[in-house]
Amino acid sequence: MESRLTFAEVLRNIKGYYGVRPSTLQKIGVFTIVWGMFESGLELTVLAVAKEEMNKDKRPSTDANKVSDLIKRLREKSIQLEKSVCNISKIMCDAVDDLLVLRNAIDHGWIVPGKPKKGIEFINNPRWLNVERRRGTTEVHLTDQLLEKSIEAVAILHECSMRLQLFAGGLGYSAEWVTELASEVDRARYIASLVKPSHTTLRSE
Repeated sequence: MESRLTFAEVLRNIKGYYGVRPSTLQKIGVFTIVWGMFESGLELTVLAVAKEEMNKDKRPSTDANKVSDLIKRLREKSIQLEKSVCNISKIMCDAVDDLLVLRNAIDHGWIVPGKPKKGIEFINNPRWLNVERRRGTTEVHLTDQLLEKSIEAVAILHECSMRLQLFAGGLGYSAEWVTELASEVDRARYIASLVKPSHTTLRSE
């Protein structure tokens, strides 16, 4: 029996029912991949900044930490870095906090049926029949342009994280090499602010 749930059929259903264009799905895929690169390197950045030595017989203190936990730890440990580098790290962490909400909505939320020209909308942790939920509902509306900017922001944060990691690891990289990214990190912070949550609802037109 031939399967009805082929890739082509799934794509057709998403495009037809949810009103999502293939180009938008492509951007969502790129966002997810770039975020994965950033998240995978973040733990090593925290360990480097914390000056924690790796031991094959002992799990690192960051093992199984969520991104929010890693960012909290990075904030705490960055204080011991040079002031200019610490400031860069703080701005990066601020941006990650906001973009993490977007990432969670995309990766864990539902697509809301809509019209392609108006972008794509996700809703995360919805309430059913007014049942009380521990977490608030997050609603995200993204245009293709904002998706592209979000991808750029995450790519900048990934680069910043890698530079922090190499600098803190004592591999001969200078503080200036990290801080030359300042304007780019500021840009990432601005983009992240466009998708900053407001109370329990996040919307960005």
